[in-house]
Amino acid sequence: MKLGDSVLIMEMGAALFSALLIFYVAYFLLMRKKCLEWDSKSCFSEPGEIPSVSVIIPAYNEEKSIVRKLENLREQAYPIIEVVVVNDGSTDDTAKMVRSIIDRSLSLFQVQLVNLPNREGKASALNHAWRHCKGEIIIISDADTILGEDTITHLVSNFRDPNVGAVTGKLSMINYEDSSSTRIEKTYRNIFDMLRLGESCMDSTPVFNGGLVALRRSLFENLKSDTLADDTEISLRIREKGYKAIFDPTAKVYAFTPKSFKFRAKQKIRRAQGIIQSLIWHRQMLFNRKYGKYGLIILPCEFFMHIISPILLVLTAILFLSILSSASFALTNLAIILGSGIVVFVLIAIALSCVSKNRNPVNPIKIFVTFLEHQIFLALGLLFLLLRKGNSKWEKIE
Repeated sequence: MKLGDSVLIMEMGAALFSALLIFYVAYFLLMRKKCLEWDSKSCFSEPGEIPSVSVIIPAYNEEKSIVRKLENLREQAYPIIEVVVVNDGSTDDTAKMVRSIIDRSLSLFQVQLVNLPNREGKASALNHAWRHCKGEIIIISDADTILGEDTITHLVSNFRDPNVGAVTGKLSMINYEDSSSTRIEKTYRNIFDMLRLGESCMDSTPVFNGGLVALRRSLFENLKSDTLADDTEISLRIREKGYKAIFDPTAKVYAFTPKSFKFRAKQKIRRAQGIIQSLIWHRQMLFNRKYGKYGLIILPCEFFMHIISPILLVLTAILFLSILSSASFALTNLAIILGSGIVVFVLIAIALSCVSKNRNPVNPIKIFVTFLEHQIFLALGLLFLLLRKGNSKWEKIE
């Protein structure tokens, strides 16, 4: 390869990478600006306007957490009429623990146990459970999560707006400081929450937190059995029906994130597969004026970030590596290109700092590492999805 050709290709690769970064910063700035428009919904004031709530807890081998989960729901300020625990073929004593609570009548609400003899996966478990629900609002919450005392109150208050069909809450990890892997998760969550809130203020967000999802019972319909991300699938379906699907940061749910990078990567790759799967299933909504800013801005940008961007970054990396291995490539050219990239990155860090809450300093290295890690997980998720390596049966992550 000639020197001129290698330099040209390298410059094209650097330009592509810079364009990707500029796109992300532009979208982040837009969403951060939209976040300022958010206004917390007031709670219900009249008893007659309080909608009835049913809670679904999908469970697989949750004997260590299911009792604590039910106690957590009993402590909620909002009145719950029933909890449906769907035991998805657990091999431990999950069903036994639930039955003991039912037999002792220890709950302030009715507890039902739906026992599936064979493991079918979370999507199928939800399909079985929702038929047993009587509440106007269905809340889906994982067994290994804990809700804040007023979480359901905040969550349900959003349904005062008849245009809202589904709501998700803010997922916080209890063990952010346990390892370098969990600290990266904290940075990711901060960015995630900003995007979800900004999109919700603009219209709706396509990506929900699986640990806490609420929707109108009248809008629920059976999920495909091979659905990998039920939360994102529900969000997209609700918006497709003409209702908003939004994020409420005051509705808080707490969980643990895996301490080891290995288990966290496994969890993230599976999550990436599910989001990509649902975005592809609902691609007909892209650039569709029927859905307003959601169809013209939000969904195309999320589709780009989750599917197109990882592919472009992988191609750019391959391009750089092939050029660097060329004997005709001069180190001075590399220095110029890397210098340009650093300038772009510094400008991005300054821009993010300017829009951060209370002008708090932003660590550009953490953001960059989080960005690259997320893109790698998405690329692997897309690859595994194409290779049909998806598994609709969720697993316990240590």
